[in-house]
Amino acid sequence: MKKILPILIIATAASGWFLFLLYQDWTSLAHLEHETRGAMSEFIIFDRKKDMPQTPVFDRDGNTLSFKDFKGTALLVNLWATWCEPCREEMPTLLDLQKVMKGENFRVLTISIDWQGYQVIDPFLEEYQVADLTVYWDKSNRLPNQLAVKGLPLTILINKDGDWVGRFDGPAEWNSVDAIRLMRAAARE
Repeated sequence: MKKILPILIIATAASGWFLFLLYQDWTSLAHLEHETRGAMSEFIIFDRKKDMPQTPVFDRDGNTLSFKDFKGTALLVNLWATWCEPCREEMPTLLDLQKVMKGENFRVLTISIDWQGYQVIDPFLEEYQVADLTVYWDKSNRLPNQLAVKGLPLTILINKDGDWVGRFDGPAEWNSVDAIRLMRAAARE
């Protein structure tokens, strides 16, 4: 019995710690799930956090970045293209959200999948008066497959730890009260 008691104590402690960690993950995502209502009712918060692909994206100067470069900040990442009509409609609302959330632990990133890159992205941004959006280019065009894109736009939510926690398929009103509430909850996580 003396040999089994330490093993039982260690096993119980390990089980308790595992359940604690499991519960912590669940409550974090459950809290976000609770914020998906109104204009964000179609926002899917995952049951479990997912790893983000580390496919590089490029800024206007040709610098390579990946999602891990933004660790420490919650991100709303919008995958779009200049030829996508619903993308065109929602871009001003993303800019509004970026302005509202400025100074919070949150960023809006848009990633274009246009093959021609900034030669079509920049004129688009000017035409739709959204040049202040943070825009990157998926030169490899791998992200649509890695993120299981069903159609554009696709918007994903990444927590400050760099985990993919949710997605919204299709256009949305990102400047709505419901979207701002969800993004503020994500920024607090």
